[in-house]
Amino acid sequence: MSVLGRGSVFAVAFAAVLGVGMVASAQQAAPADVIAARQQAMKALGGEMKAIGDGAKAGSLTKADATARAARIGEVANQMGSWFPAGTGPDSGIKTAALPAIWEKPADYKTAIGEFRAAAAKLVAAAETGDNAAIQAAHGDVGKSCGGCHRPFRQRN
Repeated sequence: MSVLGRGSVFAVAFAAVLGVGMVASAQQAAPADVIAARQQAMKALGGEMKAIGDGAKAGSLTKADATARAARIGEVANQMGSWFPAGTGPDSGIKTAALPAIWEKPADYKTAIGEFRAAAAKLVAAAETGDNAAIQAAHGDVGKSCGGCHRPFRQRN
């Protein structure tokens, strides 16, 4: 499937997940639904990151594709802080890689999410320029910011 074709699949997945995420963030959904929605969103986010990275490295990433993908990453970054309401961690009894530290150290988690948002915003700005080198650099910074959450707040496989 071409990079652009994958974009269509991810766009649909993001729309579905973000819709569920908004319901989940309002705590109207069962913990299992919240956890499933955020897991789907994280997988879709990973897909967007991979597509941007692969396309930028290959030199085949168009400005339109980069802008659309970066915008979806920015949307996720702006919503991610609401994906972990109380009762949706390991204590729920539902399989999740989220560590208790998310709820035990909310200020640290908020800081990490803020760093991800800032990096995502820079990726959006870089994508809008269409400059492949700038996109690659900003993409790398987003990847580093992902580690800022994954290391302290996500259980390793």
